[in-house]
Amino acid sequence: MFDHIYIDNKSPRTLVLLHGTGGNKSEFLFLDQALHQTYNLLSLQGNVTEQGMARFFKRTAPGVFDQENIKQEADKLKQFIEEWSEEHNQKISDFTFLGYSNGANMILATMFHYPNLIWEAVLLHPMKPFDPKAISLADHHIFMSSGEQDQMVSKSEQQTLTKLLEKLGSTLTTAYYPGGHALSNKEIADAVSFLLKFKN
Repeated sequence: MFDHIYIDNKSPRTLVLLHGTGGNKSEFLFLDQALHQTYNLLSLQGNVTEQGMARFFKRTAPGVFDQENIKQEADKLKQFIEEWSEEHNQKISDFTFLGYSNGANMILATMFHYPNLIWEAVLLHPMKPFDPKAISLADHHIFMSSGEQDQMVSKSEQQTLTKLLEKLGSTLTTAYYPGGHALSNKEIADAVSFLLKFKN
């Protein structure tokens, strides 16, 4: 269902990693050392290819997402995590998700469709995938980072998503960085600090 890499650190918690457009399942494996091997890592490869670049769902134009395909891929992610949970004897609440750009959007979309699947998430430069139906994200912990000069996600889009996640009741930590859409070392360090809060 998803091509993936698994690093088993015999941890009670598993970090699910989703790359950005053009990335791959190896992109965030460096986090194993940054997190001092306190998580198992489950890194997924997107199922969709766009002009030779891997993605987690289709789009019809930049910033315009194929909603039917988003739902199909969210269903696949839900099934994959539930089956993995059963096979590895882990509770759904023992998973944390980290995604960058398109991967972050996939996490958000899946959370909006299935709020009881994803409880902790690190969203690096996300964009709102769609307006969710009436859901509650109470007891959900989210770290969301944005670039102040991001050419792909405007300041107004960032603010709209922040207000939406707060309105839905999530415990939201937002962080802004002076660069654009690329990730900075400080951003990664802050994300790691957030993740270490949930390692037990």
